[in-house]
Amino acid sequence: MPEPLSEESRRTLREVALLAAQRVVQIAFGALYVALIPRAMGPETFGQYSTLHTISLWFSMLSGLGALSMMTRFVPEFVQRNDLPGLRKLCGSLLTLRLGTATAGALIYFTLVPLWLSDLDRLAVALVSATVALRVAAGLPFTLLLGLNLASRWGAAEMLRRILLFPLTLAGFHYAGLAGACAAPLTVELLLLLLGLWWTRGYIPPPALPLDRDFLKPYLSFSAVFFAGNLLIMAFQQGGTPLVRLISGDYAEAGFYTIAFSAYLAGSAALWKLISGFGALFTSLRLQGRTQELAAWSGRLLTGLAIAGVAATALLYTCAGLVVARLLGHDYRSVASLLWPLGIAGIFAGPASLARVLAVSFNLGRVSNIGAAVQLLVFGALGWLLIPLQGGMGACWAVLAATAVYSIYTMRQVRAELDFPLLPWLECLLWGALLSPLAWAWPAAGPLRLLAFLTAFALALLARRLIRPADARVLLDALRGSRA
Repeated sequence: MPEPLSEESRRTLREVALLAAQRVVQIAFGALYVALIPRAMGPETFGQYSTLHTISLWFSMLSGLGALSMMTRFVPEFVQRNDLPGLRKLCGSLLTLRLGTATAGALIYFTLVPLWLSDLDRLAVALVSATVALRVAAGLPFTLLLGLNLASRWGAAEMLRRILLFPLTLAGFHYAGLAGACAAPLTVELLLLLLGLWWTRGYIPPPALPLDRDFLKPYLSFSAVFFAGNLLIMAFQQGGTPLVRLISGDYAEAGFYTIAFSAYLAGSAALWKLISGFGALFTSLRLQGRTQELAAWSGRLLTGLAIAGVAATALLYTCAGLVVARLLGHDYRSVASLLWPLGIAGIFAGPASLARVLAVSFNLGRVSNIGAAVQLLVFGALGWLLIPLQGGMGACWAVLAATAVYSIYTMRQVRAELDFPLLPWLECLLWGALLSPLAWAWPAAGPLRLLAFLTAFALALLARRLIRPADARVLLDALRGSRA
């Protein structure tokens, strides 16, 4: 962590800390939603509702044009040169374009979904179609906020979704069944659109035609490159369950893998969201030529990701069986054995997320896309080889290998542009491996083994100055808003 911190860096730390706090709230309301909504609706109605909602997310993503990468790359550039008219022109043009793609996505959804799911209520389909349009439109002001280094407001969108969806869905279903439940996300997206436009009222003018195509072309070209990589990553994330079902022929095996991978995906998505909070800072530092500060930030983040990854893997290895038995029951005990290989995959997911954010700042879209394509190919190839032998466990080993290859490739390419330290990350992993017998060889209860491992691991990191009390003091000062 650079010392002393600039005001821009201090602000970023505060924003990311708020993002982390928001994530805790999201998890709590997400658990409440999962615990109560399916029971209230019943399996059949909830299955209909979740199917409509899941399909709508694909249409929303395809209509969104990958604005997050564009905003974290170009908005800091406009801010650096104090070009508010240019930023307003970009945002106004993007709003006009988004309204068009949002409307098209909603109409396609409303046309195609009834052809496939003809037994569903057309009013429910229409409400979800409108939700697609509003969700796409609402995404623009919130990604702009991320580009303005206001990550906590960007993250507020997802937190508010979680908080509002639970009571509105419950009330809507109570009064109007499936259609009433589908009205809940529509209401939430409308409120978020209004909030986002209010928060960005000085930056987003009303939509206007015609669009200046020459002005938009470089921005959309940049966005399209990273958007392609995002599609490949999503294919990797969503392709495991059908692959396990197809190869193993066992629905239960596919279900076990789905639960385990969903837990892994929740952790990796949280890492991605938190690291994305540094995106605007990274771009700003690069534009100002402060590469040493940027390298220092990248190195310290990488070390923190290694520590978190080792600790999470130890937690999953020692306590996954106990947690799964308590939450899911003994019928799902196979899930516990799948979690610790995915924990190791999480060790590589952190550096991969950091490399993705740095790739945006350094215009390395080709690197990001090649890495995502290789990740998908490695997963598919190893999946075909390992799933027939080990079922869901084979798929988890394929995830680990694919994530490691993606991480190593992207990190190597990004470090060619920015030489940040890698040895502290490697040393953290080495200490984790050397101390791992405390987690797997000691015949004691899982929580006791975890405590012993984490204590020894922390002492080793302190002795090697991989974690320092001075860093904690600087962090606390930044979060309090005082000057370092």
